[in-house]
Amino acid sequence: MAFLYLVRHGQAGERTLTGDGRQDAYGVERDYDVLSDRGHRQAAATGRSLARRQSPGATVPVLCGPLHRQRDTAAHVAEELGVSAVPVVPVVPVVDEAWREFDTDAVVAPWLAAHPEVAERMRQAEAAAGGTAEGTAAVGDRRALAALTGTMLEDAMAWWIDRPDFADFRTRVLGGLGTAARAAREDGTAVVVTSAGVIALCVVETCGLPVQAWPGVAGRLFTASVSLFRVGEDDGDTGTDGRHGVELLSFNEHAHLDEPGPDGRRPLRRFS
Repeated sequence: MAFLYLVRHGQAGERTLTGDGRQDAYGVERDYDVLSDRGHRQAAATGRSLARRQSPGATVPVLCGPLHRQRDTAAHVAEELGVSAVPVVPVVPVVDEAWREFDTDAVVAPWLAAHPEVAERMRQAEAAAGGTAEGTAAVGDRRALAALTGTMLEDAMAWWIDRPDFADFRTRVLGGLGTAARAAREDGTAVVVTSAGVIALCVVETCGLPVQAWPGVAGRLFTASVSLFRVGEDDGDTGTDGRHGVELLSFNEHAHLDEPGPDGRRPLRRFS
C-alpha cells in the first residue's frame, strides 16, 4: 500500500475577479501567480508537517505544476523533506504540466460577459472594499467582496463543466494522477503540489461523485492544505474509470496551519 499527498499551493497574490467580461480586462493568472509572504510561511509549515510523517531516511518524490505558485510551494516542501532525511538528501521537484490549474481568466471572462449584471455587482463590491477607510466597515466590505467572488467563481466553473475544454482539463489531470500514483507505488509515498481546481477534480473522480460537485469541493480547500490518498497495488484496470487505484483518505487537512499567534488569530489558515 502506498500513499499520495496532494498539496494546494500557499497563499498567492490578492485575487480580484472583476471586470467587464472582456478577456483583456483580466490578468488574474498573472497577478495571482506569486506567493505572498504568508504563502511562503504556509508552504514551509506544510513541508515540515509532511516531513514528520515520513520514515527516517525515506526519499519522497515531489511533483508539481508549472505555475510559479505551485513550483515555489513545491520548493519549500521539497526542502523540508530533504532536510528531514538522514542523511540529508536534496529533493528536486519534478514539474509536470498535468498539474497546471485551469486558466481562471479563460473561464471567468466569458461567463461574466454573459452575465453583465454580476459583473456590475462585482465592480460595485470592489469599489466599496477598496474605497473604505480601515475599520469595521472596511472588513465587512472585504468579506462581502470575497463572498461574491466565491459564488461567482463557482457559478463560472459549473458553467465550464459543459464546455469542450473542460474535457481536455479532466483528461490532463487524470493522466497526471496516474503518473503520480505510479511514483507512489515505486517509492511508497509521493507528494504533488498543485491547485484547488485540480485537487477537487481528483477528489470528485476518486470518490465517484458527480462532476457537478467539482466547483463546491474546490471552493472549500484551504491554501497549503493537504489531501491524502491511498494508492492500491494496481491501477484499477489501467485506470479506465479515472481512479487509477487511488482512494481518498482525508480531505483538506490544515491542522498544521492552525497555530495561533499572540493575538489569538490563526494567520496561516486561509482559503485564498
